Amino acid sequence: MRIKEKLKQIKDRLKDPFNIEGLEEDFLELESLIKGTSKEELRMIYKDYEEIKKLFRRNVEILKRLYEVK
Repeated sequence: MRIKEKLKQIKDRLKDPFNIEGLEEDFLELESLIKGTSKEELRMIYKDYEEIKKLFRRNVEILKRLYEVK
C-alpha cells in the first residue's frame, strides 16, 4: 500500500521539527495519493493521517515560538 508507506515516511520526518526539507513535495504527493485511494483504504489510514496533522501542528508551534520576535 503506497499511501501507508508515504504516511510513515512523513510521520518519521515530522518527528524532528527542523527536518522541513522536501516536506512540501511529500505533502503534495500524499494529496495525489489520497485522491486515488478508495474510501475503505482512507478509513484504514485515518489514524495515521491524524497523527501527522498533530505532529505538523506541534512543529509549527515549536518553530513559531522559537522564531518569535520579542
